[in-house]
Amino acid sequence: MSDAFLIAALWGASVLFSVTISQDMAKRRKRDAELWLLLAAFIGPVAPAVLYYLGEAQPASREQQVKTARMASLVSTVLALALVLLLVVPMFRYCFRI
Repeated sequence: MSDAFLIAALWGASVLFSVTISQDMAKRRKRDAELWLLLAAFIGPVAPAVLYYLGEAQPASREQQVKTARMASLVSTVLALALVLLLVVPMFRYCFRI
């Protein structure tokens, strides 16, 4: 086996491990488990350390919940547009040889 394959396999295993640990930690610390599951999938083994540092969540008011929901929808829209841009621009350049 090549070194790159071994490194990728170890990284994948550490991400899977951190996803399960982060989800469990988020539930115990009264944080959004789905959000931390996704964050752990992206940032890998750093997520449990961040959750440990943050501690238990404070109860959110209704205004904070609405503000968080709006911010989450904005961020997801921006990420979706960025993904489309990353996929469409190379395809457009390839099709029209720009």
